[in-house]
Amino acid sequence: MLMIRKRLFGFSTLGLGILLLAGCGSKEAEVERTPGYLEAYLIELSSSESGYLKSVSVSRGQSVDLGAPVFELDSDALRLAAGEARARVDARSARLDDARRGLRPDEVEALRAQLEETKAGLDLATKQWERAKQLFEGNAFAAVDLDRARSSYEQWREKERLQAARLRLGDEGARAFQIKALESDLEQARRGMETAEWHLEQMRQAAPTDVYVQDILYEEGEWVPATRPVALLRPRDALKARFFLSSEQLSEVVLDQEVSISIAGIEEFIPAIVERISDSPEFTPPVIFSREQSEKLVFMVEARLPAEWARRLHPGQPIEIRLGRGRDDA
Repeated sequence: MLMIRKRLFGFSTLGLGILLLAGCGSKEAEVERTPGYLEAYLIELSSSESGYLKSVSVSRGQSVDLGAPVFELDSDALRLAAGEARARVDARSARLDDARRGLRPDEVEALRAQLEETKAGLDLATKQWERAKQLFEGNAFAAVDLDRARSSYEQWREKERLQAARLRLGDEGARAFQIKALESDLEQARRGMETAEWHLEQMRQAAPTDVYVQDILYEEGEWVPATRPVALLRPRDALKARFFLSSEQLSEVVLDQEVSISIAGIEEFIPAIVERISDSPEFTPPVIFSREQSEKLVFMVEARLPAEWARRLHPGQPIEIRLGRGRDDA
């Protein structure tokens, strides 16, 4: 399970001292150029299940490709639950197969022998019943004896009917409604197995994209609660610029607008697309050293860099923002 949140990739205030725009250039240039910094998108990789941290397959700072294992939890309860679910599927599948095939040959032969014995008994009971009726009509048989002969005949006849039906079902297999019920039971067991195996699979988490490992938050052997991140991952091709604008400057920026970024040591301007404009003003954060903005209420703005630049740059780098495209906007 991935819990993805955006976090500030920390860097020291001292390291941002180079953002100080202490009266450099003309007033017009200061208005056009806004200090900021690069920030990472962080993925908090976690599991929907709880368990002991069995193993961590990566280390801090490592570059990890999509699909590579990151960590694995251990839970006896989930492993046993998955095993029981698989056993239920096997048992219900066997029951369904038996119902479809019908009885085994030796069982069918036993039923056939029983039916032959019953037919012989019925034949005798039929003859006794016919003779009893004749004797009764000639007043040579008591009524109670007639009833006894009729009852014996009816019992043998019902027994023969039931055994013939059992033999027929044994040859043909279970009835359609019985097979349908067994199929429903099997499907329910399979859904239960899939659920149990899904929970078990959540104990193993892999990189959701190409990433750098920013941090590992637990040690092997520690208990990890459900949904708590074990590793912080930084996508290799995702980086954003964060900067702050005054209310006057805010009117110059809209969502999906392209802005230009300049970075010390890189001659060309880097394009970025504005993806967030805060609707809550705040005082300029201390990481931004700018005399012009230090006492102002400002609005945070974030712009996403192209993937090719995100792979070349690093979170925390100081930048300057120009609200236009290219060097000609100065």
